[in-house]
Amino acid sequence: MSGESGAVGRGLLLMTRPRGVARGYSEPLIVWMPSTVAARLRALGFEQPVVLDKLPGRWWSIHADLAALGRASEPGCGYTRTVAPTEAINGHFGAYWVEILDGPFDSEEAAQRAAS
Repeated sequence: MSGESGAVGRGLLLMTRPRGVARGYSEPLIVWMPSTVAARLRALGFEQPVVLDKLPGRWWSIHADLAALGRASEPGCGYTRTVAPTEAINGHFGAYWVEILDGPFDSEEAAQRAAS
């Protein structure tokens, strides 16, 4: 899934889930991110597309659908900034619109500091 939030400076680097993984999706998950995050991942040695499974245990500041957080009854009603680990983006949030704003971080606390 992908979405448009009006973010500027999006990187060309996409994060994807391998085909057929997690809930039987046949298409990869595509998560947009700013060019600063894309550059950080390139510096860590990742080429596009980056497979989320290669970044386990990392934390991200994300812009997520309120429905994913249980704050709205229908997807697309609104969005908010929150933090999530790779596994949640790859799993739970993969069913909703999500955009990475910053990361990767080694801890939830570091992601929270960046999000505030």
